[in-house]
Amino acid sequence: MVLEHNNGGILNPNNYMYYTLSEVYALKGQADRFMPAEYEVTINGHELEMPLRSSNAAVIDGNIFNCQFPLGKPFPEEINLYDKKSQGKITSKCFDKPELLQYFLTEYDEKFTPETKADENNDTVNTVFDYTVPTPQFKHADVQKEVMLPIVRSVMKDSIHAQ
Repeated sequence: MVLEHNNGGILNPNNYMYYTLSEVYALKGQADRFMPAEYEVTINGHELEMPLRSSNAAVIDGNIFNCQFPLGKPFPEEINLYDKKSQGKITSKCFDKPELLQYFLTEYDEKFTPETKADENNDTVNTVFDYTVPTPQFKHADVQKEVMLPIVRSVMKDSIHAQ
């Protein structure tokens, strides 16, 4: 699937968890002026609220999971601001789960170790990607019938074989 004005994305056929984390880069004393949106998310059973989006979709659209820094590339220590009036900037980076856990440990000394074996996969999705194609609606009944008949046959065939 190719989307107009696409910024890439992540192909995720195994439905692993991926994340995009927003961080503030600001001049000294200016960080409080920047407030990235926060989301509820669970990682290894730890319930958090932070500027972190999560998804396990098969295709993660780069226009929505917008990351200035891709998987495997670290957040830089500092960034350049090209607008002399700017006091800072919010940037984001994409992570897979192991890279995110390592980042939290290295940067914040936070170790989100699962408390139980079941918590290893107790992760939540807070960003859902829906790529369903809408069913066309035609005013002329015969044209609508032509469109719907193959869909109905396919559904009926699948439900008959499922029994």
